[in-house]
Amino acid sequence: MNGRSLGGRAWAPYVWRVDQACRAGDNELEVWVTNSIANRLEGLQRPSGLLGPVRLRSARG
Repeated sequence: MNGRSLGGRAWAPYVWRVDQACRAGDNELEVWVTNSIANRLEGLQRPSGLLGPVRLRSARG
């Protein structure tokens, strides 16, 4: 968020608080999605990567 890393998640829930990184006015959110090496290690072809819709929610309180 605005050039600041908010950390990574290896498993659900894939939720981040961004309030500390937001600023008044415009903000920029950059999302990186990477795969694990599970398919290669297990020799399987399971679905991987971004598997569903991305939602941005605004929450107050």
